[in-house]
Amino acid sequence: MSSDNKIKKRYSHALLEHFHHTAHAGQLDDHRAQVVTASKEGVGQEYAIQFYLEIMPESGVIKVARFLAYGSTVVIACCEYSCRWVEGKQLNEAQQLDSASMITALGILAVQAHIAAMVLRLLQETLHRAAEQVST
Repeated sequence: MSSDNKIKKRYSHALLEHFHHTAHAGQLDDHRAQVVTASKEGVGQEYAIQFYLEIMPESGVIKVARFLAYGSTVVIACCEYSCRWVEGKQLNEAQQLDSASMITALGILAVQAHIAAMVLRLLQETLHRAAEQVST
């Protein structure tokens, strides 16, 4: 079996597209009042993720979403998917993203589903912090 076939068997086209086209990779100046961050480091330093959200305070709309991450192909793809999904949405709407939707959209294998759940937990934590910040 060629290496291309091994990759195609392990990763879906959608997952690879999100991995190879990370338009939301990067960070925002978290010293600005409207920028909220949250981070997570994995056991044994297998991954590290940080989400950045810029919120328009008057409307609660996520103007910009970014992430910094290192880890597996699935970690990076899930972070990119999350940022694409929440950008332009109001905070309460963004909180409706669930891991089942992400798993389906990215074609994540069952043995990799825990990664989507972990990325989503961190995103939800970031969204919660943002909601608290906007309400004050």
